Amino acid sequence: MNKKNLLIVEDEGVTALEIQNKVEEWGYSVVGVLSSGEEAITVALDKRPDLILMDVVLKEKVNGIEAANIIKNSYDVPIIYLTAYDDEKTIEEAKITFPQAYLLKPFNDQELKLTIEIALYKHQMEARLKRSEETYRTLAENAEDIIFIISLEDRVDYVNKFAANILGFEPEDIVGKLRQNLFPMDISEKQRKSIDKAIETQSPVRSEIKMALPKGEMWLDTKIIPLKDKNDKIFAVMGISRDVTTQKNTEAALRSSLNEKVVLLKEIHHRVKNNMQIISSLINLQSDYATDESTIKMFEDSKHRIRTMALIHEKLYMSEDISLINFSKYIKSLTTKLLEFYSLKSRLITLKVISDDITMDIDSAIPCGLLINELLSNSIKYAFPDGREGNIVIKMHINDGYYVLSVEDDGVGFPEEIDFMNPNTLGLQIVQTLAQQLDGNIELETNGFTRFKISFKVENS
Repeated sequence: MNKKNLLIVEDEGVTALEIQNKVEEWGYSVVGVLSSGEEAITVALDKRPDLILMDVVLKEKVNGIEAANIIKNSYDVPIIYLTAYDDEKTIEEAKITFPQAYLLKPFNDQELKLTIEIALYKHQMEARLKRSEETYRTLAENAEDIIFIISLEDRVDYVNKFAANILGFEPEDIVGKLRQNLFPMDISEKQRKSIDKAIETQSPVRSEIKMALPKGEMWLDTKIIPLKDKNDKIFAVMGISRDVTTQKNTEAALRSSLNEKVVLLKEIHHRVKNNMQIISSLINLQSDYATDESTIKMFEDSKHRIRTMALIHEKLYMSEDISLINFSKYIKSLTTKLLEFYSLKSRLITLKVISDDITMDIDSAIPCGLLINELLSNSIKYAFPDGREGNIVIKMHINDGYYVLSVEDDGVGFPEEIDFMNPNTLGLQIVQTLAQQLDGNIELETNGFTRFKISFKVENS
């Protein structure tokens, strides 16, 4: 640890020598022992001691207080006054130089030692605090953010240069003014609410405000922070505002662009649905010229498949989210339409739909919807011949990251002569193809019932 250098200014020779011996004994270095204020000024400015022990009344013209004042105007040094004078006038004069201590003669060694130690430590802490304050002030003054401090009386205690320039002023024009007089009433009221909330909750409060400023309109993202004293009592609030105008304009442009794309995609879904209706109508017209039963049946099946796909686009057109469809609602709409078409056959059939709340993208929804169309149509047409009563249950669940679709009926059963894995009927061939398109697995269970079960992976979108 470096020795601290002390300067002793004392016009009583014996006292000065005693002080010198003591401080050197305590580990300090003495750079001079002087008896006049003039000498003290010269040596202090030359040697720059770490602390000065200064007698108030000195020989010659310049007394200790005057010498201390001149020295402290040149550099910051802790001063301890050593004096026999404790009158109010002398003490008041000494206060002007902000001494670290005022030690009355006679004093003992312990008093002097502790006073020197405390003075050096206090000065070191003050210097550190001052450097810290200067650092933060430099940061604040050079920041391209609006930084300000508002007192509890709603006056501006501090504002950095950037903030003042934004408002069209210099800092000295704003400090001390009432905050509410610097802004329009609506802006001032919004600021007041944030300040009051920060004080009430004793926590930072964040807000965004659009302001009309001399340099144009600006969006400010402001954080209000309560400032507390050592007793944890709020004495002011500090605000930091950042210009987010570019960000806000970009967000607005993106929202506008997104809205345009949503409208466009909805229009596409609408037109696709309408085009599918036209195709369905053309098939309907063409089927009027068909005479044999199998051809008419083929036309009807094609129309159901087209309507199944058209219903997907209809749901997407009406949906808030044009990328996802509420598939549980879609199943109910699809099965209702199919039952309406097969009204004569389905009159004695009870249909039950059990589904989780599932949303699905269009790439999965169309093939899955076509699967339901094919399997439900097959059950209605073939499982209940000759007006037989029965039940059809459609289930759609999510299990361990997989969609699980099952279509089950308690009709006459699946024909034994048909090879399910290599079918020769178009409907079952379509079912196999759609399952492969979904990269899924299809199973057929027959045990007093017929159940088709298809499982395929849930895609994270």
